[in-house]
Amino acid sequence: CRVTEETKKELFNKFKDKQIRVSIKPLFIVAESYQEKLVMNPATEFSNILNISLEDANQEKAKDILNNLIFTYNNNAIIDKKAIADKTSTFIDERIKEISTNLTSVDQTAQDFKTTKGVTDIQGEANIALNIGAANRQELENAKTQLNIASGMKDYVSSETGYEVLPSNVGLSDPTIANTT
Repeated sequence: CRVTEETKKELFNKFKDKQIRVSIKPLFIVAESYQEKLVMNPATEFSNILNISLEDANQEKAKDILNNLIFTYNNNAIIDKKAIADKTSTFIDERIKEISTNLTSVDQTAQDFKTTKGVTDIQGEANIALNIGAANRQELENAKTQLNIASGMKDYVSSETGYEVLPSNVGLSDPTIANTT
């Protein structure tokens, strides 16, 4: 809320010849006072929606305080979601690198074993290679999918300008990450 020069003049003239009492209190005392006047109740018994009210002599002031409280809460939620998306993306990137390293190591170990043992069963080798390759590709695809989902959530949170409801978790398998959405 912005006070214009005209509003200032009107207020000054309104209280020009009157005595005004000003009370200055520490910020934490004022915050505690408003906290005691703040009432929050669920809209219904099992609702995620809250009814919020603030008891104050000045209705406009109470409305401004509630609007700023909600604005700050929403901004903090967006910041938290962005941080979670960033950490999730980093975690998945690191996990993909680790899986790739492990897959390379497993392939090399299998190759070394075959070389030292002189394995010549072509059909058996082909089946083993196919099974290992399929499992490795599946694990790599799962990790890529998780990365794409996390990246999409990060992009969505980063592009949010309003205070719309965020989409629920769709496909993130890490329970810690899934519970934050």
